[in-house]
Amino acid sequence: LLIDGEWQPSQSGDRFEVENPATEKCIASMANAGPEDVAAAVTAAERAFARGDWAQAPNDRAKILWRMADLVEQRSMELGHLESISNGRPISETSSQMQVVASYFRYFAGFCDKIQGSTIPTDAAHFSYTLRVPLGVVGQLTPWNHPLMIAAKKLAPALAAGCTVVMKPSEWAPLTPTEIGKIALEAGMPSGVLNIVNGFGAQVGKALAGDPRLGKLDLTGGTETGRHLTTVAGVKKLTLELGGNDPGILLPGTDPAPFVEGLFFGSMINSGQTCGALKRLYVHRDDLNRTAEALVEFSKNIPMGDGMDDWSLLGPLQNERQF
Repeated sequence: LLIDGEWQPSQSGDRFEVENPATEKCIASMANAGPEDVAAAVTAAERAFARGDWAQAPNDRAKILWRMADLVEQRSMELGHLESISNGRPISETSSQMQVVASYFRYFAGFCDKIQGSTIPTDAAHFSYTLRVPLGVVGQLTPWNHPLMIAAKKLAPALAAGCTVVMKPSEWAPLTPTEIGKIALEAGMPSGVLNIVNGFGAQVGKALAGDPRLGKLDLTGGTETGRHLTTVAGVKKLTLELGGNDPGILLPGTDPAPFVEGLFFGSMINSGQTCGALKRLYVHRDDLNRTAEALVEFSKNIPMGDGMDDWSLLGPLQNERQF
């Protein structure tokens, strides 16, 4: 666990194993946090926020986020490898995704010194103004299907705004979100600004969501999880990115051939384990048979296998429950 700038075991000493979904073999042993570890992480984040060397230093924040982007780019193949063996996606996808991760940190690095309020005219003797201030400690619950990309999408804006963070990665694929903690420290991030507590949602996620000291809670996960968190999170600000229900539409009389690849991968990217994946396809009844035949024929030529095989375009489902 990363708490207050230090890597440490859980207070209970418990650990859990992470499996490679392609081989079902253990690839890592992680510290399994409990509620007491979550409380310690929030305390560290709260103390770091009050210290002011992060919240009140926009230029320093920008430099550190930019360095993080550079380090992610330099280690893109290594990070892609870690992601592929823990969530099953082909290495060609996971390594190239690291360029997107780096771009998030660069994009928000540019915002650090541009978070401004507005001056509102009233009359010659008075003026009103708004002032934007960070929310404080932000709790983040990240998923297993795009482990580092979605973590970065949450981390970069929260850090750029001057908030401190306690992040709980998914227990199914915690390797790259935990590795970003090492990258943050290497980039010079002050202690306590980013804290990472690995463990299971029912214990760690619930403890984090229910901590009244959070200024905001941010979840990417299942719809039922989101519904449950609204009951334990209290009145804090919430961002919930939940399941999608996305259609594809093929207009009547359209030749399906030019669109088959897009329709297939729109549905089956990451083996279909994506909130934005197509869940259904609307096709005119007169075009149904030839569209179905074209999709079936295309699918026969998609190489499936271990995500670490260069030739694989479709990896395994991430875990037994998904299967």
